Amino acid sequence: MIIQIGAILAVVVVSRRRIITVFQGVVGRNVVGRRLLIALVCAFVPAAVVGVALNKQIDKRLLKPTPVAIAWLAGGLVIMFLTKQYREAATRGRAIESITPREAIIIGVAQSIALWPGVNRSLVTILAAILLGFSLKAAVEFSFLFWLCMLSAACAYSTLKNGSLVVDHFGKIAPIVGIVVAFIFAAVAVKWMLRYLQKHGLAVFSAYRIFAGLVVLDLVLLKKI
Repeated sequence: MIIQIGAILAVVVVSRRRIITVFQGVVGRNVVGRRLLIALVCAFVPAAVVGVALNKQIDKRLLKPTPVAIAWLAGGLVIMFLTKQYREAATRGRAIESITPREAIIIGVAQSIALWPGVNRSLVTILAAILLGFSLKAAVEFSFLFWLCMLSAACAYSTLKNGSLVVDHFGKIAPIVGIVVAFIFAAVAVKWMLRYLQKHGLAVFSAYRIFAGLVVLDLVLLKKI
């Protein structure tokens, strides 16, 4: 989890303008920033509460081939059914500045579904925002900001809990190298994903999730895994 610091830094760089806006809202200098801050808090709370309450049960019961495969398959089908809404959001829809606390809570509750292993967290947030009437650009922006909050909180907790153990086992150089490498690859992946989502649909993501889910379920039935 500590290596994820690199991914966090990559998102900070890519979304730096929005993040600056949010920080300006913290000090009362930007109305839009304050609205986004409130929305992020409203979305964070339900997802964090569910995560803390069910984390152990999720790892115990759902971190297995069959539940993960079901999540892949279900996710692919959901993407397929929402293709029309996605295409419409690519050309029209509300801006992120108009988000309300109620809508943010709905997105946070939807994000709780992503605690099920195999569910794509960013995609859940994007699809939830699109169903609420936001444009694709707004949905992606809010997804990145929300993902940043969730991952930062998880990473901070993991670092405080296990940071000294990581240093004792791997020293200081190896984690730093891992963070740098994670930053580079995450930055490239995020920029590529942003360009791809703006120009293409989600068909490829639907197809590979359905295919992967069916393959794993087949292997489970054949008792290969």
